[in-house]
Amino acid sequence: MKVVPLENTEDPVKAAYFPAEIELTLNKPQKFPWYEHELLLFDFKEDFRIVNGAFVSVSNELKNPAARIIAIDSNAENQEVGRAWGFSESQASLGAHVSNLPFNFVFVSAEPRYESVLTVTHDPGKFWVWVGCLLFAAGMMLCFGSGYREVWLVSEPDGTAFAAVTGNRTVEVYKKELDKIGVAHE
Repeated sequence: MKVVPLENTEDPVKAAYFPAEIELTLNKPQKFPWYEHELLLFDFKEDFRIVNGAFVSVSNELKNPAARIIAIDSNAENQEVGRAWGFSESQASLGAHVSNLPFNFVFVSAEPRYESVLTVTHDPGKFWVWVGCLLFAAGMMLCFGSGYREVWLVSEPDGTAFAAVTGNRTVEVYKKELDKIGVAHE
């Protein structure tokens, strides 16, 4: 990260340090000879955006990095004395608007840190999950395995009759059903 003072420094010793390149690690305060307080990289956004007034990261890819840097006074029980945001070169001008430190922080580079996480848990309700799974499977078998049918029979006053059968089986099965109805009606 490159650090540039926002105002011209009159002290020639401090002026010799700028522009300074520093390396900050997340949540590890560091002291630099050109500033009386420690700087802490408090928050890091890999793909920075402003969404509804909040600073968020919209992905985990290192596309548009931004970092919140906090100045802390180690003599006053690590009390916060200032904040700043560091942005990439293309958005470096934003830093002066959201900072109350006398510096502008600009990203030079950032290295992603990859993590692998293995989580092992014990679920005391595992038995009930399996019972629910078996009930669901049984219900699906009943739904698609059992036959569904509707039979309509309409008799007219002149003695004619109309019969209809519908359901979730093939036509041949219902043709036999209609034949039985026809024989019974005669």
